[in-house]
Amino acid sequence: MASENTAPQLGPDTLRTGLIGATIQASRSPVMHMREAKALGLSLHYQLFDLDLIEGGPGALPRILAQ
Repeated sequence: MASENTAPQLGPDTLRTGLIGATIQASRSPVMHMREAKALGLSLHYQLFDLDLIEGGPGALPRILAQ
């Protein structure tokens, strides 16, 4: 999962979701959410935004939310 960056080209029916926090690279959330979405027949893009790895840290939150 990408740490920041913009989302890849997503289809019009793809749901974009993610987790914003610090020290979250070991999170199991992406796998759990992607698996459940697939089981429900949903197209889902799940992205981690780890504030420890993003330039600007917590100050980057407005930029992340605007994406």
